[in-house]
Amino acid sequence: MPVKKQEAHRALELLEDYHSRLSEPQDRALRIAIERVIRIFKSRLFQALLDIQEFYELTLLDDSKTIQQKTAETLQIASKWEQDGHAIKIADNQRMKVDGDADIPKESAGVSTSAAGATEGSGSSGAGKAARSPEAASTQTRQQQANANVEAAVSSEAVNGDDSWQYEDITLERGNSGLGFSIAGGTDNPHIGTDTSIYITKLIQGGAAATDGRLCINDIIVSVNDVSVVDVPHASAVDALKKAGNVVKLHVKRKRGGGSGGGGPAGDATAATSATLPRSAATAAAAAAAAGPKVIEIDLVKGGKGLGFSIAGGIGNQHIPGDNGIYVTKIMDGGAAAVDGRLSIGDKLIAVRTNAAETNLENVTHEQAVATLKSITDKVTLIVGKTQHQISSSQSQFAQINSHSTAEIIYRVELPDMEQITLIYLENNDADYPSEENVLSYEAVQRLSINYTRPVIVLGPLKDRINDDLISEYPEKFGSCVPHTTRPKRDYEVDGRDYHFVSSREQMERDIQNHLFIEAGQYNDNLYGTSVASVREVAEKGKHCILDVSGNAIKRLQVAQLYPIAIFIKPKSVDSIMEMNRRMTEEQAKKTYERAIKMEQEFGEYFTGVVQGDTIEEIYSKVKAMIWSQSGPIIWVPSKESL
Repeated sequence: MPVKKQEAHRALELLEDYHSRLSEPQDRALRIAIERVIRIFKSRLFQALLDIQEFYELTLLDDSKTIQQKTAETLQIASKWEQDGHAIKIADNQRMKVDGDADIPKESAGVSTSAAGATEGSGSSGAGKAARSPEAASTQTRQQQANANVEAAVSSEAVNGDDSWQYEDITLERGNSGLGFSIAGGTDNPHIGTDTSIYITKLIQGGAAATDGRLCINDIIVSVNDVSVVDVPHASAVDALKKAGNVVKLHVKRKRGGGSGGGGPAGDATAATSATLPRSAATAAAAAAAAGPKVIEIDLVKGGKGLGFSIAGGIGNQHIPGDNGIYVTKIMDGGAAAVDGRLSIGDKLIAVRTNAAETNLENVTHEQAVATLKSITDKVTLIVGKTQHQISSSQSQFAQINSHSTAEIIYRVELPDMEQITLIYLENNDADYPSEENVLSYEAVQRLSINYTRPVIVLGPLKDRINDDLISEYPEKFGSCVPHTTRPKRDYEVDGRDYHFVSSREQMERDIQNHLFIEAGQYNDNLYGTSVASVREVAEKGKHCILDVSGNAIKRLQVAQLYPIAIFIKPKSVDSIMEMNRRMTEEQAKKTYERAIKMEQEFGEYFTGVVQGDTIEEIYSKVKAMIWSQSGPIIWVPSKESL
């Protein structure tokens, strides 16, 4: 069938449309192969566009250059692209010779030879190439790019992956501390989508793998002591590792240039720089382009509520399985991001630029990303990738309520805001708790010795900023708990990590009525809640469980004998609120102040302490001091005795 040249501009669209129609089980292999071709095409196309943009802005739009200079530079860039196209094919051929552990099919070899022959016949010298017209150079460049794409696609089967894979042999000695890593995957339990590969999911401090330093999270194990673990059940991979003896030889593969769990495209797709993005940001953006993002820059000014968003993800704490990216999970009402309006839930943070420096966030830990954002003092430029696949069905559900959704303080979990959903706890259900009407002028207290770490509840303005700062500065002292829900589990979610998934709505309703939850509600016909048991689990591990809940949760924790450190941040005035968040309008500040006063009136008797200050730093310092002083093991708690 002849190629319809008039439809060439729709090539990618046609390919993706064809891919979307491959829905039968027998189409799986073809579907995966086409996905590889699409990924290669997108990454290389994006890089070509960066080159073209730089050429257009720095050469053609430069009025200081003469026509002759522009012509010479145009011919030079055409010659460069021709040479780069040849280099791509050479690199592919060399990789096939080094990494290929299977014979290359004749069809693949034929395409490779043909492509190389076409390149050699295109011109005998650099001078000859430069003498061609721009139109001829452009035509040949497109042909070389097409040949390179075809070659990579056809040869992928021979090297067990496209040109983004690299292989490594790693030998470890088990020793007393073990191999020191965890795995996931297998034919009976795919780790990422339908991928049955055996993935490295965790490196344990002090273990052989961490000490050796070569094995990375998201590496795929191909064999153990020459025993293949490709397309095997999970138990078979575990058994192979158990039987491997003291010296274990691992043959692994990983995304080329991905490092610790890298999920980016091949390194050659990110070689050039952009005129509008700094080099590191452009490189990261090109890596993200394999998934087809729209990359934008967002300028924000850090105010009283911080930058006004929460994040999830990072190495060892992936928000999306197989992706180490840093994702936006919450936009805070009234914050800098919400006021600006361009940042959305599900956006991927590629890099952060300040006057001092630029930091790439493509392959960093969650703590490193938080520390980077926390270090921002004033203006910042966020380089953001807006990608369709980043917003899963559950995330888009939360995106509908945008600034009203609440995360469990940065880590993984998205929980609908209790103020925006139908609360299960009604006033007549709280008969077991102290009545609001019986507020005493003096409160009876008793001395108590505890053997757990007290939960922390921060209420009032700046609570989101304070909570985020506590976890980022002291990740070993503060943590969050896993909430419960009756909604169905998504494919990428893990029970007990993302949520505790409850199969019976009736059971969860009974537990709520029996006060086993400190807060619970309903959203889209599904129940969500934070259980006493989840909070207790974090507390007994020696961490302060930071809770983003209402004041009602304080008394419920007290009844459960998990006495929280409840700190109320009391604003001095409307002006002080506006001073700490200069992007907040006077009307917004008034509403914030009124909510704070009402909260103090309603829950003041349950507060451990009240904090005020003239600056965010002063308030944060006072909050920390109060937590340290109230941590125990000897504490004073409300007594049931009357005065």
